Amino acid sequence: MTSGRLPEDFRKTSGRLPAARRRPRPPAGRPRPPAATPLMADLDFAPTPPHSTPRHAAPRRRRAAFPPARPNSHGLRVATCVALLSLLSGASGLVLHPPLRTRGGVRMAADVRNGSASAASASLAPLLAQARRAHEEGGTPCRVPDAPAAAWRGGHAEAPPPVQVFSSHDLASRLRGGGNLPTLLVFGAKQCRMCRMLQPKLQRLAARRGARLLVVHHDRGTHHIFDEYNVTETPTVIVFDAQGRAVRRDVYGNKELPQLDAVLRWGI
Repeated sequence: MTSGRLPEDFRKTSGRLPAARRRPRPPAGRPRPPAATPLMADLDFAPTPPHSTPRHAAPRRRRAAFPPARPNSHGLRVATCVALLSLLSGASGLVLHPPLRTRGGVRMAADVRNGSASAASASLAPLLAQARRAHEEGGTPCRVPDAPAAAWRGGHAEAPPPVQVFSSHDLASRLRGGGNLPTLLVFGAKQCRMCRMLQPKLQRLAARRGARLLVVHHDRGTHHIFDEYNVTETPTVIVFDAQGRAVRRDVYGNKELPQLDAVLRWGI
């Protein structure tokens, strides 16, 4: 071990240790970025997508708080219908009602679609005359009663509700007083799923063919009717002619409805 002497290399470097490395200073002539002005601070610049440099920073436009109002299409349709009825009637100031769901109104709409305006005005003339007369007398126009559903032959008429039978005497009297109309007698049960699915279809079928629909639900009070007609399965449908005679009997489902339609159309 040496006695406090520095190494030979240190003496050759004039007695100074090497200075630590420092970061290079930026060049003196580089301009500083300008300070933000109030005008630039208020602008809202759109974000720049990656890998693209826009030429000019365009401020984002602020959307309006509420969109522009659009015209009401329902109001335009109502105004158009009122103007058309006024032109057809040839009179102003009538008290007009919405179109009626009657057979004449449906025919009138079909004639207008086919292009026969004269037939449309002729079918609408009685209703307009009645409205004009009521307006002159100081009253309000009367609504034309809807045609019965049994009078529809096709179309989308609402079927009348079925008549539920609870006794043999009631059933016999209804079959005798059929009014020269065929009758569909349906034996069903409340817990029968096929009966619930088939009943609205039978209602529409009876309304389309002008037949009556009678329904007997099985319970303690109507069990004797099932025994009288020897019904052991549901839904059992018995078809009666206009004179009250049974002409067909079967257990029907969705597949047998075309056969029942043919019986009502051609077999009675």
